[in-house]
Amino acid sequence: MFFTLSKIFSCFLYPVGFSILLLAVSFFFLRKSPRAARVLGVSAVIFLWISSTEWFSSLLIDPLESRYPRSPLIEKADAVVVLSGMADLKLSGQGSVELEAGSDRIIEGILLARRFPDSLLIISGGSGNLLDQETSEAALLSRYLVPQLGIPIERIMVDATSKNTTENAVNTRKILSRNGIERFVLITSASHMPRAMACFHKAGLDPIPWPVDFRSHKNSLDAFSLLPVTGSLMRTDAAIHEYIGLVVYKIMGYI
Repeated sequence: MFFTLSKIFSCFLYPVGFSILLLAVSFFFLRKSPRAARVLGVSAVIFLWISSTEWFSSLLIDPLESRYPRSPLIEKADAVVVLSGMADLKLSGQGSVELEAGSDRIIEGILLARRFPDSLLIISGGSGNLLDQETSEAALLSRYLVPQLGIPIERIMVDATSKNTTENAVNTRKILSRNGIERFVLITSASHMPRAMACFHKAGLDPIPWPVDFRSHKNSLDAFSLLPVTGSLMRTDAAIHEYIGLVVYKIMGYI
């Protein structure tokens, strides 16, 4: 139920969904209060514009990405844990995996697994699709991508059922416990790392953070950073998603 509700209601908290909601309300007031309708309509456009700028998206996402810097020296790791969220499940199928934003999660996971040849590579994640819970991203990655890139199948462990970060942590703990592993690296997008670390700590685990998929452009902003672009809107969406996740997870007792 929580998974379903979070998917439905969170849509209206992202810039596009919220702007559409404001426009819909403005149409409701169009006859009764034209002034209020104009204010709501203009507010929707301004909000969407600001949310689509590089300046605003970097302002939101940078505090998340800078919280857990990548560890400069890792001498040993018994496992490399990769949280899924980098494949397009609608385009992926038998024999192939279509990667999208965040694909450096699995790339870095493979590189670290090669760096530590005695380690396990644990891929955690089922389906984030509300209407399709049968397809497992972790299963697809472990079957059709990772072995082809040089990691033997016997070194790959899969959590194919997790629907959220809390389940990632709980299911990963079971895999680690079965294999007697304590020291492991956790790989996920930099903006998602604060929530992931909180969930893993709540599960009684102490991972070494290895953030990837950095998106903040804080150090390269200029006058053009105030222009609306699709990429910035996607960064804003990602940041809002994480802030909402942190608040909701705290309320639910997940972290």
